[in-house]
Amino acid sequence: MPTHPTPADQPSRNASRIKILNWPNAKKEESIDDKMPLVRYMKLETFLLLLDNRLFIPTLKLLQGGDRLESRIPEKLCPNYWKKMQPIVADRDHEQWLLRMARRPKIFRKEGSRLMADPKLLTEIWLEELAKRRCVWCWNRSTEQIYAMWKLYGDRGVAVLSTVGSVRGP
Repeated sequence: MPTHPTPADQPSRNASRIKILNWPNAKKEESIDDKMPLVRYMKLETFLLLLDNRLFIPTLKLLQGGDRLESRIPEKLCPNYWKKMQPIVADRDHEQWLLRMARRPKIFRKEGSRLMADPKLLTEIWLEELAKRRCVWCWNRSTEQIYAMWKLYGDRGVAVLSTVGSVRGP
């Protein structure tokens, strides 16, 4: 039994709470806290469902069906993105779980006294598994009116202004 939770195990603790995770080396202006303002553009029908305490939040995998780059932006903007993921995926328990989930040939390299799976491969598997297990509800940090966001998400709709803390809930 792993001592660290796998992506599948994460919802078990504080399942009703949205967790904020900042990169350890994030600058102050890049970090996220409960006071950060957010905006969400949505169609009127979606807003009415929200007012009725009903909401559809798609999995990341479902969103990737319509946009192959969904959730891949950090990887495209930061070519060494996998290096930031290495402390997570290289953990022995995570590594073993990820290798069991892999549906492709595994690549290993010698690190110290043990063979270790390639961190790029482990990061790719992590992202695939995360996409199956996580839902996405998109809010935007920029509270400025953005025409493109209106066209994509809110045409004939509304923009809801809130904060991270309000979206996280009590």
